[in-house]
Order: sequence, then structure tokens, then C-alpha cells
Amino acid sequence: MPLLAIVMNPPEVAAGVVGNNSEEQLLLSGSGVSAQSCKLVGYQVVFRQGTGMTAATNKIPSQIFVELDFVGGSQLHVASGRQLGTNTQYQHIHAIPLVCNSDLTTVNFGLNPIEFNISQRINKHINISVKKYDDNPNSTSYGKLVPISTDSAARLAERYALANTDKQHLVSGSVALQSLVLYFDYDFSSIF
Repeated sequence: MPLLAIVMNPPEVAAGVVGNNSEEQLLLSGSGVSAQSCKLVGYQVVFRQGTGMTAATNKIPSQIFVELDFVGGSQLHVASGRQLGTNTQYQHIHAIPLVCNSDLTTVNFGLNPIEFNISQRINKHINISVKKYDDNPNSTSYGKLVPISTDSAARLAERYALANTDKQHLVSGSVALQSLVLYFDYDFSSIF
């Protein structure tokens, strides 16, 4: 079986800068992949902690959500609870949920393969987006999926020290995405 690995190492967001790099366009080696389907067989997630932070001050997200442009929304259906403060509004999630350990590194292999129909060529350019639930009660997006932080260690510490009422304050989740690797296997298909 051929291997397709998607490696995301987002650039750090420096101290004093607001924003993140949780969406990227990645470039495959070669000219792309011809596949009828692909199977997610493993993944690795590595988080970065803030300067001076310890395991006691870190709150690792229990899961992250990964959107890939070659895995269509019609193949990903995630049931989610009502949005906070509503009785009838739900988030529509079309992303791969990946469970994270309670420490800075999660490695999960030996998955009962999760298969996605591709039936096309996976382009050389792959768009990826990584999200998590917003856990800041002062934020207007509290309880909703938001882009995951890619802050540098210094920026994380800076945000953690802000006043509790500041929307940039890290109430919890004082870690940022350092790297993500997804491992797929697929049956090679001739160019079609």
C-alpha cells in the first residue's frame, strides 16, 4: 500500500501579533495522487506550551477538528450539541475529529481504518484547516469551533497574562498547535 502523509508545521505567531496560521496550503511531492479512496490509519498531534508554563497551567484540547479539501463534506458528519444559549441551533461540522491526549504529544496508530471515497485525483496543492472549541467565556464564539492557536511560546505567555476580561486572554487551553501529521494509505489507481 502506498503512503500519503500530510505534514503541517504551521509558522508560529510571534508575541505582540494577533492572528494565527491554522489554515495552510500544503504541497505534495510529485504531481498528486490518483486514488479511488484513502484510509486514515494514524496521526500525530504536537502542542507547544507557553514560556514559563507547566503541565499544571496547560489545558490541552480533548479533540481537534481537521478539514481537508479532498475529503468532501458529504463524507463527514459529526453530531454536536446545541450551541450555548440556544435550543435549536447546532453547529454543522464537516471535519475529521481527532482525539488528543492530556499531554503535549498524541500519537495514535492502529486505527480501524477510517475510509474516505476520493474517486478523483488528489491535487498537488492540499488545503488544510485545524480548529478547536473556543473555551473563553468572554468571546462571542464561546463553545463554537474556532481556528486553533499557532502562537509562539512567548505569545502564549503574553496572552495568558492579559486581564480576564480581554478577549485575547487565555482562560484555558494555553497551548498552540506545533505540528500535525496525518497518515493515509490508499490503493494506487492508474491515472483516470
